[in-house]
Amino acid sequence: MSDTPEVTQLRHTLNELWEKKIHTEFLLAQAVRKRNEEICGVKCGDIVEVRGKKFQVACFDDTFYGWLDGYEQKKDGTFGNRLRHLYNDWKKL
Repeated sequence: MSDTPEVTQLRHTLNELWEKKIHTEFLLAQAVRKRNEEICGVKCGDIVEVRGKKFQVACFDDTFYGWLDGYEQKKDGTFGNRLRHLYNDWKKL
């Protein structure tokens, strides 16, 4: 059983709207990340220091501006995979 032309058109319209929604969400997330980078002065992947420990910035915490999430540096010099909240007591290295 094949779809009627109306159903086919409706499916096409829904697919277009879905693609626009995904693209809009991507652009919004990109704009928010750029704004956070401007406010904080760091970007994802930068190294910051908190209470003598080094962290690699993973993302910006959406709760408050200036709050970061990052991965702590391990003894071997690599960064772990446990995400930590860095709040706003960090400084860029």
